[in-house]
Amino acid sequence: MLSCADSQVPPEHVFNAGLGELFVIRTAGQVIDHAILATAEYGVEQLHIPLLVVMGHESCEIVKGAAGAKGPYDRRASSTW
Repeated sequence: MLSCADSQVPPEHVFNAGLGELFVIRTAGQVIDHAILATAEYGVEQLHIPLLVVMGHESCEIVKGAAGAKGPYDRRASSTW
């Protein structure tokens, strides 16, 4: 389960699962880098996870900040997170 770090609802609640029953990776705005990809690959290859789910939410402040950025180092965008 790839979920946004600022989501107000835990994935376990959505899927009626207990803590530790889901393999949850939380990132800022569901952005995938090498570390996140390696974590997902570990889940699939070593833990035999049969399904990968990307779970987003409405009004994501991280996505809004990134969309409003003027360039890669625009500090105004990160101040809204």
